[in-house]
Amino acid sequence: MISGVTSPARPFRLARFTALGYEREPVDRFLAEAERALGSTPPTMAPYEIQDARFPAVRWSRGYDMRDVDERLDRLRDELRELHGDDGVGDVQGSSSERRHRRVALGIYVVATLIVVALLVVAVLQL
Repeated sequence: MISGVTSPARPFRLARFTALGYEREPVDRFLAEAERALGSTPPTMAPYEIQDARFPAVRWSRGYDMRDVDERLDRLRDELRELHGDDGVGDVQGSSSERRHRRVALGIYVVATLIVVALLVVAVLQL
């Protein structure tokens, strides 16, 4: 557990019914992932991932109070900065495999090649 930052004992306030709030499920899912990441050594989440977190906004369905969530994310980001030191991503191990990245890159090159060939065919037919 991370010094009460994601403690389920202190839930978020709910936004007023007419006010915008964050959808609850994505916030809960993200904070559970952050707690797991902070449980490993070194933490497998970087401060920028907390800063870049975005959640769908909802109205009329009592989402989490946006200010409450943002304040907790700020504390979580600060704690990660302390744990990571000066280099916030130096020791972070990614969860995506290199093999997956190669397949995606290969797919991009194949599609780009097909587009170039199609453009060349169209250009030759225009002559």
